[in-house]
Amino acid sequence: MQDTAAHTTNTARIEFDTALQNLQTVQDAYRQAQQSLYCLHTRRADLQTKIQQFEAAGQAADAEFKTLFAEHDFMATPAVKTALSKKSASQDMVAQVAQALAECQREIDNFPFQPEIQELVASKANAYHQTCKAYAAYLLASALAHLPENLLKAIALHKHLTDTSDYKGVELWSEDEKKEIIARALRPIFQAIEDQADMHGISADLQAVGITKPNHGELPHIPVKTPAQILIFRRANQNHNG
Repeated sequence: MQDTAAHTTNTARIEFDTALQNLQTVQDAYRQAQQSLYCLHTRRADLQTKIQQFEAAGQAADAEFKTLFAEHDFMATPAVKTALSKKSASQDMVAQVAQALAECQREIDNFPFQPEIQELVASKANAYHQTCKAYAAYLLASALAHLPENLLKAIALHKHLTDTSDYKGVELWSEDEKKEIIARALRPIFQAIEDQADMHGISADLQAVGITKPNHGELPHIPVKTPAQILIFRRANQNHNG
């Protein structure tokens, strides 16, 4: 009995360690993806600043051109041509940076729709859930290995009160019905345990064993896209490419 309980506990521990390692691997990959998205956001902000600067320079160059053109009696003098070139150059720079900004924005918009990113986001949520389940299974196995005898007697008594056979020992119910009857009989015990469990906060316990949700400071959250959003995106891309 003790050997079986120890084996079950060890197996549950190994499965938990494996799940935790997988969670950390997935979260590292997610952090790298966040860093890539952060770089895109940083580039977008930088391009937006450049556009503002070039637009301001263009407005100044336009004002200078108009002033010189009028002062030179609307003649294409060397000074006027220089001012015009300066104005045109500012406009060209604004157009070029605006094009780069639009491309950067497209990359940001398309980022969560990349198949590898979609898979990573789904893996992150699943890995966290599976690790929590593995940890719960390990805690349960550890607890069962040291189950008090009086609790075993209470469970046995509750189950004894659910005799589903007749006086000849013939089962009166199907297996599913029998399981439901036993489950109802044991519900008071499970409810009492659940009431005690509600008194304990779990977040700190999860963090203590290394189960954490990724929260990487200034790194942006990668938005989750629904199947409908993905379908619309793919159709839009097909129409654009076609």
